[in-house]
This record gives sequence, structure tokens and C-alpha cells, in this order.
Amino acid sequence: LHFVASQIVTGLYLGNIRDSEDHENLLRKGVTHILSIHNRAKPVLEDMTYLCISASDSSSQNLLRHFKECIQFIHECRLGGGGCLVHCLAGVSRSTTVLVAYLMTVTELGWESCLAATRAVRSYASPNPGFQQQLQEYERTLLREVRPPRKRFSSRQSSFACSSLHRQLFAPAGFLEMSFITWRFGEFERKKSRKRKLKEKKRRRR
Repeated sequence: LHFVASQIVTGLYLGNIRDSEDHENLLRKGVTHILSIHNRAKPVLEDMTYLCISASDSSSQNLLRHFKECIQFIHECRLGGGGCLVHCLAGVSRSTTVLVAYLMTVTELGWESCLAATRAVRSYASPNPGFQQQLQEYERTLLREVRPPRKRFSSRQSSFACSSLHRQLFAPAGFLEMSFITWRFGEFERKKSRKRKLKEKKRRRR
């Protein structure tokens, strides 16, 4: 097997199903976690930590609903010093979509810039039209809730956030390994819960 997975940023690889089975090269690259996104996704290697998402490469497939758990999986892996391979069958559409959503979350870049950054390393990465629409929707809605406020960036991190696409792509791992994501997602869930409770109280009063 020929390992053709592309390293997008430190500790994060984008590849195909054959890469996910290349045990020797996975170990050599420091991969400890595998995020599999395809119709028959299942754990294959015993010494890897898996998140398996069953999804087809169809414009009607809802990948957006899986973004949260996928982003947390990738981020927790990288925070722990591990390496994560994100793959589908060909490493073109489904896996690219999820990886772009992750990059959007941990940087100040939009979906098009994150896709361009990914293509700078893997030129044929190309989410299908439906997935591109879901990335647009993520940028317009949920992303605003989970992204860190600008004021939380240190001056050093801010300089990376405002830098060129090339510098964003190859920024030190520390820039992408900010611990806010896990608790920000939790905060978002709590906000939704509070809003639901407030609505219920208002209905009861009526």
C-alpha cells in the first residue's frame, strides 16, 4: 500500500481508505486517531482510536449534524499530542468537508479560505455542492457560537490569525491547539438548553 495522505497542519492528515489501513505508515506519521466517514465506516486497527461516521458522498447527505462530534474528536486528539487521520473512500469530498469545518472552527478563516488552504496541500480535495452549502450554513450559524471571541487571542495568536493563508496553514501547532473548543461547545449546548427553558416558561404563563 502507498501512503498518500496529506498533512494539512501539524498532527492532522487527510487521506483515503487505503491510507487508513496502512498500519506501518500510520505509526510512522504519529497517527493515533482515525476519523472514518463513509458508508461502511468501522474500526479496523486495534491500536487506533476511532470515530466512525456512516455517510454517503451525496449532496443530500447531512454532514453538518456530525460536525460537532468530529471537531471535538480531532481537537481532543491534537490537544493530547496525538495525530489524526480524517478519511473517506477517496479522500476528496466527505473527509475534506469535515476537515475544513475543523479548520474554520480553530482559525478566523471562512470556509472558502480553509478549502483553499487544504487544496494547497491536496489539490483534488473537493466537497460536493451539497457539502459546500453545509459549510456555508455552518459559517453563517453555528460557527459563530463555537468560535472563540477575538479578545481571547493573545497578541502572538492574533498575528497568526491575521496572517496570509500560507502562514495560517503552516502555523505552529500551538495556534491550532487552543483548549477553548471543548468548553465552548458545552457552553453552546447550555445556552440552547436555557433558551428552551425560557420558551417553555413563557408558554406556561400564557
